[in-house]
Parts: sequence; structure tokens; C-alpha cells
Amino acid sequence: MIAKVFPILFALCFFSAVEQNHTDYKVYRNLKKAQRNSDKAYALQLAGKELATVPESIIELKQLIELDLSNNTFSSFPEIVLDLENLKILKLNRCGLNNIPVEIDKLEKLEELWLMHNKIEEIPKSIYNLPHLRLLVLIDNLISTSEIKKINTEIGDRCFIIHHHEFHINKTN
Repeated sequence: MIAKVFPILFALCFFSAVEQNHTDYKVYRNLKKAQRNSDKAYALQLAGKELATVPESIIELKQLIELDLSNNTFSSFPEIVLDLENLKILKLNRCGLNNIPVEIDKLEKLEELWLMHNKIEEIPKSIYNLPHLRLLVLIDNLISTSEIKKINTEIGDRCFIIHHHEFHINKTN
């Protein structure tokens, strides 16, 4: 058990440390405050706010780099986030999601996509078109091993893929 969990913990700690080293900006925890400072709002954490939808006014945050919407109760993927063109980190853990829209590739700058503890069965092929994606966290979803192998074949050479109790990396550099 420890042999399987250790690589996951290492990878999560590594990416958390990298994220902290590059985070010299304030993390807003209130949408209205972020909107009042929209030119400086680079990170917004709305985790656990009991949101059923994402307010449309979020698109006013043109500088947003990091968005955490974890622990909310969306009935579907909040597609409004696809209009946040500078987004690099998107966290949608424990949201009850069962799919990812094909249009996910609109987030061209996305580097990290966190989707832990959802009900996702399939990842759209359009995710392969995200050139900067370096971390895809799929722990505790309904994705089959064959689907994970397919994703790993397509993007595993440039992206950590964490699924259940293992992570995949095929770095050739």
C-alpha cells in the first residue's frame, strides 16, 4: 500500500511546492472582492461555497490564472470557465461532475487540471490539444484503465497523469 501511495504523495507535494513558488499574488476567496481588484485578481478560491453554478460575472476576471471551484455541487461542468483564457490551474475536485466538455481545449494555457473525486467516465480527446498541460489528476473517478492507458499514450510524454493509486509519466527529455 505504501509503495503505491508514496508516488502520489510525492507528485502532489512536488506540484504544490512548484505552485507555491510561483504564487506571489493574492488568493481571493470572495468573487466581489476579486472583481473590485480585477486587474490584480490572479487567483480565486471558491471551494466549498455551496455553488450550484458559477456566476457569469467571473468572466470579468480577465487576469485569472488559478481557479479553485472544488467541493461545490455543479450539475454539470461549469462551461463559463472555458472563457477564462489566461487560466493555468483549474481545480474541480469533489463537484459531482460526470463529464468534461469537448471544448476544454479552449483553455489553451491550462497547465494543471484537478478532477479528483468526481463521476467522470471519459476524458474528451480534445484534452490532447492542450499544449501546456503538465498535470492531470483523475483520482477516484469512473475512468477505466484502458481509457487511462489511452490518455497516457497521447499525452503521457509531457504530462503527469495521476489516477487511483498510481501516476504515469513517460518523459523522454
